Amino acid sequence: MCLEQIENKFKKFREKFIDELKLLDSKYSIFITIQDAKENKIEGLEVAPVFFSVIENSLVSDLIISLSRLYEGYNRDGSNKRKQQQYTIKEFLNFLESHPKFTKKYNIELEQIEAHKNDLEEKKTLIKNIFKWRNKYYAHADFTKLEKIKNTAKVKYEDIRCLIDFAYDILNYYFVQFDGINHGIDLDYNKDLNNLLDMTIRYKKIRKEYFKNRKNIQNFIKSNKTNDVRNFLIKLEQIIFGSLPKGVDRKKET
Repeated sequence: MCLEQIENKFKKFREKFIDELKLLDSKYSIFITIQDAKENKIEGLEVAPVFFSVIENSLVSDLIISLSRLYEGYNRDGSNKRKQQQYTIKEFLNFLESHPKFTKKYNIELEQIEAHKNDLEEKKTLIKNIFKWRNKYYAHADFTKLEKIKNTAKVKYEDIRCLIDFAYDILNYYFVQFDGINHGIDLDYNKDLNNLLDMTIRYKKIRKEYFKNRKNIQNFIKSNKTNDVRNFLIKLEQIIFGSLPKGVDRKKET
């Protein structure tokens, strides 16, 4: 390949990795936000407990599978006899090593690539545990019992965060060397979820206060001659009751 082709290939690697890392970071942040909400925003989760439970479990499954895709090749010892995966960290580092004219132009030292490979080897036990969860529990039909895999392949939630950041630090080093641009991956989606939970909690408080004073408000509506105030209160009542999910017994809230 000529240098231009190598550069284009590098850009494809970068685009793929940045997209993958942004998704990983966002999913992990949302998952942790749900975990934290169990301690300090439980009222918000209680509005749709089944929904949040499904989302929580789905995020863990997806994080394990997505990380496995990124670290493919570091789950086995010895040479990889399988077909090479195009967009993995291992393949990316091999790509850099095999194109010295590219690394020379962008001041990428082979010693640094080797150092990153050694760092990855040190993480191999944790990476293998991630793959065990994927192969034995999430992706394949091994029907491994949850307690068994917990004991044989220990992975904490912080380990998932560690592997996301570890991949980012390695890859972003080369991205910065290429064009000087530091590619952030934090999209702050957890702020959206926190806002949603906060609004839900505030809304529940408003409804509670409304139901406390409902009789007084209704009497005021009947007696008040001012259409603006009367219409506002009627509309407020419609908003509050109209937002109730189907199947809710309104009589119990009076």
